[in-house]
Amino acid sequence: MNVMLTRTFRCTLAAGALTLGAAACGGGGTSSGGGTVPTPPPVSGPQIYLTSQSGNSSQAGANEILAFNAKDILNGGSVSPTQQIFSQSFSNAPSIAVDSAANLYIADQPSASIQVFAARSNGANVAPSYTITSTSYLSAPYGVALGPSGNIYVADPQGGPTGTGAIDVFASGTGGNLTPIRQITGAGTGLDQPYGIVVDGSGNIYVSNDTGGSGALAGSVEEFNASSSTPVRTISGLNTQLNVPVAVALDGNGNLYVANQNGNSVVVYGPGQTGNTAPLRVITGSSTQISGPQGVALDASNNFWVTNLQATGVPGTLNVFGAGANGNVAPIAEIGGNSSVVFNPIGIAY
Repeated sequence: MNVMLTRTFRCTLAAGALTLGAAACGGGGTSSGGGTVPTPPPVSGPQIYLTSQSGNSSQAGANEILAFNAKDILNGGSVSPTQQIFSQSFSNAPSIAVDSAANLYIADQPSASIQVFAARSNGANVAPSYTITSTSYLSAPYGVALGPSGNIYVADPQGGPTGTGAIDVFASGTGGNLTPIRQITGAGTGLDQPYGIVVDGSGNIYVSNDTGGSGALAGSVEEFNASSSTPVRTISGLNTQLNVPVAVALDGNGNLYVANQNGNSVVVYGPGQTGNTAPLRVITGSSTQISGPQGVALDASNNFWVTNLQATGVPGTLNVFGAGANGNVAPIAEIGGNSSVVFNPIGIAY
């Protein structure tokens, strides 16, 4: 399936990966004309960050980055963005990562780049602080995550010499046309259109592959250690219930959360689970409102946040589930719909 992986390829193609991050206050961004963009009022409490893409729902929308106060969403009622970035520099940002200073990192497929926006950037025509391209390596970057040393990890479903996927690692703080400091690719890796990516505090890498499954279901999840290009575990097979897994996240206990786009579900695996293994939990069904899930993120209380990108004519949603949720359960909070500023949510980070 070596085609350009844009949202126009199928009605709800794959998802941005969850990344690690912590919210903090910082300086404002700059506009493409060099002027200072007004900085919003100071925020309090953890933030949830989304990327939203135009053209996939009943709302016109825009390509943008949004931030919300997570507590406000959990408390219900009217919610307004604490940050809203419109930028001409990106047009399809399926994933987002946030560092400890609240700088924002997005993967933009059409420009084959990683763009970094300053903390608290806000407004229209905001220019990135710096942009990473890699002419010989990046093809269609999809997932982006940050490692414990600040390095930037990128899942590229068309990367590598055979075009079946690669994980590229770039040093933080430097823009331009760069060569990765590390690349994982090739037949021995098992990578097959990797989309979602997350990195734990020890530098272990977890990747969801869009294909590479068996039987009627499709997809796999792999773990690589901090230095090896051979996976130390692979979750794949009919018992796993993986069905186009497009985003992956970790909680503080090492449980692995995977958003299944075609399965309309989030499946959870325990630490060390491998092979053709059944998930510990499966969150799916009409009460969950999970449909075409694109991203998943965990907060400090192990609530998990899921973005849903719907077919044309149906607005997307952000749904929140309580820690330990399982089965056909209702979300504990949600935002979305025609009256919301959340148009077509894809990538998500907490």
